[in-house]
Amino acid sequence: MLIGIHEAGHYLVGWFLGIPRKRMKIRIKKMIPQVLLISDTGKRVSSVDTEEYTGILEQYINSDNKIFLFVVGGHVFELLTISAAVSVSLLLDASLITYFANAITWIAPLMMLNYLIFDIIGTKRRKGSSGGDFSGSWEISPIKTIFFYSAYLIVLVLTFLLVRLT
Repeated sequence: MLIGIHEAGHYLVGWFLGIPRKRMKIRIKKMIPQVLLISDTGKRVSSVDTEEYTGILEQYINSDNKIFLFVVGGHVFELLTISAAVSVSLLLDASLITYFANAITWIAPLMMLNYLIFDIIGTKRRKGSSGGDFSGSWEISPIKTIFFYSAYLIVLVLTFLLVRLT
């Protein structure tokens, strides 16, 4: 479920930034879930095809800052979902919401580690960007990537502790 939330984040941020909905498709069936971009010829382009993917992105998004936001959009949406679930669980003390909040606060950091490991392996194998969130954001701005993912991890740890301590 968290994978779907993550990919929906990329999709919604892309749509918000100007990529037409008909030019994006979420694919979760394969080992690597992702938002595919649709070329002018109708070809579904994976982020693994970095140059072609970036070319399509740049047709609709005209700045590195906005492309960075698209790349980290999945993690932004995860944080919003986790923060909302934890807040609601603390306010309402509803057992189903509390169960969901408990689950996602420990699953999200594990997923982040999984994404990072697969991104590093893919980057090493390709000797360049693997098309993953970490390597993609790093290509745009290493400093923003370090700052964003440090903040992301801090929020994940804080929500984890908040749910466990209450």
